[in-house]
Amino acid sequence: MIEERKKEPGDDLISGLLKANIDGEHLEMVELLGFCALLLGAGNETTTNLLGNAMLTFVEYPEVWEQLKANLELLPLTIEEVLRYRSVVAWIGSANHDEDQFPHPEEFDVERSPNRHLAFGQGIHYCLGAPLARLEAKIALETVLDCFQRVELVLNTNLEGMPSNLISGLKRLPIQVYIG
Repeated sequence: MIEERKKEPGDDLISGLLKANIDGEHLEMVELLGFCALLLGAGNETTTNLLGNAMLTFVEYPEVWEQLKANLELLPLTIEEVLRYRSVVAWIGSANHDEDQFPHPEEFDVERSPNRHLAFGQGIHYCLGAPLARLEAKIALETVLDCFQRVELVLNTNLEGMPSNLISGLKRLPIQVYIG
């Protein structure tokens, strides 16, 4: 794709990276590949796992699904609680379950406030894509909640986690959705 964009630039991120320069110096191929790999991982894996973790939580807590169907205004708080309860970055999970910071940390509480989780890091290590991931999750989950009456885990499903020390999520989440 990088080679294609060199020949035919477009209005996209890779074309923008190719145009970028500091004092007339452009990024080298290894730097471009590094940026692309980072953006693919951070921009795709994070949101994909956030959505999967949210759906798993809705399956485990059907009352939350019903709460959201009745009041979509709870969705931003719910997304924050999913981020805390099932941290996308695995090693942050222990901090997000610290009982000194979160009363009843093993409970999923869509109205938890304050919810100062560390799912997207903190300080200079805060994820630049966090607002985009939240927006993508909000739009996707609003659509799912609007389209389906309820969701359930497919019977006899063996859930298998991602083989990663970094990302926390499932390889696959087979669910049944019900309309009307």
